[in-house]
Amino acid sequence: MKYGKLGRTGPEASRIVLGCMRLGGKSDKNAEELLAAALDAGVDMFDHADIYADGESERKFARAAKALKLPREKIVLQSKCG
Repeated sequence: MKYGKLGRTGPEASRIVLGCMRLGGKSDKNAEELLAAALDAGVDMFDHADIYADGESERKFARAAKALKLPREKIVLQSKCG
């Protein structure tokens, strides 16, 4: 996996980002498997928005991260607002 710095002073993050828009439609087990596979591949940056499945995508991501005991400081979250 290739990594790059975000901006001039930001953290380093994977150059491949996992988009979480469709995560809300997956089961908790599938969401956990997807997150685990991404992390195994070296992905540490995840794209979110509060409108993805009316917030369910973020809730599924949170449950999957908790199940995997993923420390918050090990990932980069990208979000958007209108």
